[in-house]
Amino acid sequence: MTTHHQLPSSDDLDRLSARTEHALTIYVPTSPNPQERSASQTAVKSAVDDAVRRLKQDGASHALVEKLRAQWESVDRDSDLWGSLSSSLAIFLAPEVNEVFVLPNSLLPQSQLADHFDLGQLLRSVTFPHEAYGLILAANGWSLWHATADARITELELDGDYPSDAADATNRDSIRGRDKNRGLVGDEGKKALLGKYAHRVAEAVTAEMNRRRVASSVPFFVFGVEPLLSQFADQFDRDVIQLQGAAERLGADQLDEQVRAELAKIHAERADSRLHTIADTVSSGLVATDLVDIATAATRGLVDTLIFNFTVDIYGRIDEVTGAVERVRDGERALPGGTAAYDLLSQIALMVLRQGGTVLAVRDDEVSHLIWNSVAVAQLRAPLG
Repeated sequence: MTTHHQLPSSDDLDRLSARTEHALTIYVPTSPNPQERSASQTAVKSAVDDAVRRLKQDGASHALVEKLRAQWESVDRDSDLWGSLSSSLAIFLAPEVNEVFVLPNSLLPQSQLADHFDLGQLLRSVTFPHEAYGLILAANGWSLWHATADARITELELDGDYPSDAADATNRDSIRGRDKNRGLVGDEGKKALLGKYAHRVAEAVTAEMNRRRVASSVPFFVFGVEPLLSQFADQFDRDVIQLQGAAERLGADQLDEQVRAELAKIHAERADSRLHTIADTVSSGLVATDLVDIATAATRGLVDTLIFNFTVDIYGRIDEVTGAVERVRDGERALPGGTAAYDLLSQIALMVLRQGGTVLAVRDDEVSHLIWNSVAVAQLRAPLG
């Protein structure tokens, strides 16, 4: 059994995309909260039981069924795995395969038994922006946080000698009531003191971000209340996403949930913007919206950008030479004659990635344009001809 606490590499995707007999794919939402752990385990066990029933109905040997069940039992017994959950698990089981990915983004419950693993939702993790920084800012203190693809958000240890709170930043015992010289600090005076504090924090955070060489494209969130939120944003040299509320009362898990939800919005905005850009080039003949055309283009290496709905399951098979698509009837998972079908969209997406293209996995409501068909849209490098 191999457990990954990082996003899949291109080698991982290539390995898992290969034809694999009796390939069971399971996606399940999870939580680091121990009280919710058993629900996730039960959901996975149910998916395994369903797969075992299907294998028995299809006449699979007792030895094969027991091999698959043994793979699940090794996952079920892994206390380290179940004790270090994030937001989702992606589990890939076969008689000779046992790989688990602990993922930071929220995925939908899903299972598939075929001769290929369904990598559609795993691709959402690969194409999704996972890194972000966050600042919790309050008059009585501040802290800098970092969210990554490999772990939930954690507080950073700071390298410099920085003021700990507003009073420290303004050389006062307190910014409430009277100052050290017994002069009253009114609303305007307090606001001015908070402005100085915000300036000092902005300098400190800038130093920490520069020391870590954080790219300007990495999202930066600020949690706090006015006027500190606006004062900090005005003096910080990066774009910030302001989130109102007393975040110093939030635990790390709650903070992570808020950041991941905002990252999903950012991903949706970027994907929607890309879709509109693609739609503007329809007249050039370099846009494909029909699944058969997209599959043909992907087989020929002609897809530059693919936007696809990772929540849709369309089963069939693609001819690897011509790109011809054979789809199953609704509700079925096998072609006439019994040949196992697989998820077409994830296979097309993998083709595009292998050929250096860009893939954006979206939910249906994350993009909006008349060209969007709730399945897929592709920007081509050259006309299909």
